[in-house]
Amino acid sequence: MNRLPSSASALACSAHALNLIEKRTLSHEEMKALNREVIDYFKEHVNPGFLEYRKSVTAGGDYGAVEWQAGSLNTLVNTQGQEFIDCLGGFGIFNVGHRNPVVVSRRPESTRKTTPPQPRVT
Repeated sequence: MNRLPSSASALACSAHALNLIEKRTLSHEEMKALNREVIDYFKEHVNPGFLEYRKSVTAGGDYGAVEWQAGSLNTLVNTQGQEFIDCLGGFGIFNVGHRNPVVVSRRPESTRKTTPPQPRVT
């Protein structure tokens, strides 16, 4: 799995994310790359302090816990295959559960729709 350059288009980033989301299993190399990518992107673009709080990164800077897929509507499985009860609710889409079959079945329809380009905010 190759890390996308920061200048990658939104379409390329979306395609990369969908490719990962649709996979049921990851090879060891894909898992390691996904862990690094998620942690790096979160650190660069979201909130670096939250990584330590979430225990996503160990004291040595290694992998801690990166969610990979839904185990059920109420559980998450990390990239190491460990399943956790998801106690973080009330955030929009999460109200319907992870990978809710009705929502997932509608994804192909929604990705066919195009939206006009949005202005870039710098």
